[in-house]
Amino acid sequence: DNVRIINCARGGIIDEKALYEAVKSGKVAGAALDVFEEEPPLNSPLLELDTVITTPHLGASTVEAQQNVAVSIAKQCITVLTGGSARYIVNAPIVPADQQETVEPYAILAEKMGRFLTQLVEGRTEKVELVFGGDLSKLGNNSRFITRMALKGLLDPILQVPVNIVNAEYIAGERGIAFSETTTRESGGFKNLLSLKIKTDRMEETMSGTVFMKGRSRIVAIGGYTMDMIPEGYVIISRHLDKPGVIGRASTILGKGDVNIAGMQVGRINPGEEAIMVLNVDSEVSSEMMDEIRSMPGIYTAKFAKISDKLI
Repeated sequence: DNVRIINCARGGIIDEKALYEAVKSGKVAGAALDVFEEEPPLNSPLLELDTVITTPHLGASTVEAQQNVAVSIAKQCITVLTGGSARYIVNAPIVPADQQETVEPYAILAEKMGRFLTQLVEGRTEKVELVFGGDLSKLGNNSRFITRMALKGLLDPILQVPVNIVNAEYIAGERGIAFSETTTRESGGFKNLLSLKIKTDRMEETMSGTVFMKGRSRIVAIGGYTMDMIPEGYVIISRHLDKPGVIGRASTILGKGDVNIAGMQVGRINPGEEAIMVLNVDSEVSSEMMDEIRSMPGIYTAKFAKISDKLI
């Protein structure tokens, strides 16, 4: 009992099905694998186990193969450092090549939505649900990559420890956050629609987004209010009474503080009732300016959020 198994020699030396059962039952305390019976191990149940560590098998034995591996790694580093998503991440869900064109932009969007929402809600997060609408409902297990990125976005801004796509699910579980995925053919008139729902001990909030041609992502709804918002940069979001003067006074406050408004979205369900205003701004907004906006007549709530360093 309590044995740990390491295989960095050849795939097939270990019976992977037997190893899975042994680890799951606790007979084997853990395993570390560099080689597999089938590579890449896209459907291996061993990847589902927290006590199994896997690393990619780099079988580059010729000079040409080693050069190609080096070029591939360099390209992925450039992609990640410029805001993209790496295709081959150790101990993360592997996305097949034919799904990457869909999964990658929605993974980036999911992280931004999570980062945005965690700055809007109040209280301790208890439950997170991702709803995959339209063609996203056909992703199957490939949706896990998107879910992990959403959790990363939710947790990274509020924790001292680094959160990444590998440890996001584990950290969420450690904090008692339940997370789930739901699929639906409904997509609100879009080809694809990704919705992120958060329940805290004080409130619930929902945000929906989509990706258009050439990777142009948009947040299309917040809390039932429709919009067409670019999920970048610095954002002010308020809920207020739908009446004349609210938007103008908020703009005046920002202007006095030398904060430029790059974009504005407003939405309402019924005239004269509660409405929403979302302002993309070019710089951070001081707490004093936010307090002044919150003190305006008709303002119910107003929050400042940072999605990324700049508006693209």
